Amino acid sequence: MGRSHALLEYALAGRLTRELGANTSVTFTDNRKTMISVTRQRGKSCVRLSRLFALADEPVLREVIAFLSGKSPTLAGAARAFINRVPAGAPPGKVKTRSRGRHYHLGGIARKLNRRYFDGALAVKITWGKAPARRPGARRRRSIQYGSFDESLNLIRIHPVLDSAFVPPLFIELVVYHEMLHKKLGVYGSRAARRALHGREFLKLERAFEGYPEAMAWEKQHLDGLLARAVKLGNGGR
Repeated sequence: MGRSHALLEYALAGRLTRELGANTSVTFTDNRKTMISVTRQRGKSCVRLSRLFALADEPVLREVIAFLSGKSPTLAGAARAFINRVPAGAPPGKVKTRSRGRHYHLGGIARKLNRRYFDGALAVKITWGKAPARRPGARRRRSIQYGSFDESLNLIRIHPVLDSAFVPPLFIELVVYHEMLHKKLGVYGSRAARRALHGREFLKLERAFEGYPEAMAWEKQHLDGLLARAVKLGNGGR
């Protein structure tokens, strides 16, 4: 239920670990003054990398890996150009959020779930997202990305197709709870690059949601209706 910038970071961390060795730890930062650094202590490489590199193209990543591995003493041209496109010290851009919808208030739902399942300790923003525009001639999709958690922004986005009287509260609560679990568990940990986004612990906690079987049964029964509504939204309808 959701892919985001965090998943791109996860994939990059895995690649760095494979190419630089298992004794490599990767930490992503919001630092735009020092965007890349590596320290080596007792046979372990500690890489700190701006999370913006998760969006870099292949030539940039190859040069970054060459630098981090020691094969290149300095960053080459493509990586330098990528860094120079980012204003030094610039703060991350602000993202407008809208949690109140026509039928559901995401802020209220998140607060309720936070108290019930997370002891009120989970601090995360939430907003309705935008329906992706449907390209003419595109094949009919058989799935919907209901939500996503962007770790770099600490932000949950929920697909606007769920802001409908057609959708029962139990189902949208499960979607929000799912994304809140991504916030709780994160993408990284002591086994950062090897950790699955939906691992065993995640699935166990997800199934602990009260009403999980009923919510999943509702989705199975009404997926076609959700898909039709998503297409309508993508075409500019309501």
